[in-house]
Amino acid sequence: LDIASKLIREGLDRTKKIVHSLEAFSPSANPVISPFNVHQIIEDVITFFNFRMRDIEVTKDFQLRENVCLVPEKIHQVLMYILDNAIYAINLDAARARKIHVSTHSYDQVAVIKLSNSGPPIPDKESSIEPDTQILPP
Repeated sequence: LDIASKLIREGLDRTKKIVHSLEAFSPSANPVISPFNVHQIIEDVITFFNFRMRDIEVTKDFQLRENVCLVPEKIHQVLMYILDNAIYAINLDAARARKIHVSTHSYDQVAVIKLSNSGPPIPDKESSIEPDTQILPP
């Protein structure tokens, strides 16, 4: 009976996390720039993709110490696309390590989020974004 209760509790906790992640992705009618914890957004995106990342090692190095003014739904969407592409790249080559690394820091009063993966690199001829390119305005 204790084991069943524990399994039910764990299932409920996972369900709560998934529902929270889904709520975070719901677009609002009037997007508003507000101070937000970027790390929470990253965690929500990772939770959302958890079912596809069971065999992928995810490491994090969060160094941002303050909230960032942003439109949370837009950052969720961008990070979703980037993480989805990272998972896709990792799955292209089964012989490579299966790792994703996410880091945050600030540089010259700008919040920086970096995601890297162990998948094969994007060929130069297909890459349209240079490293360190700003995707969204600060």
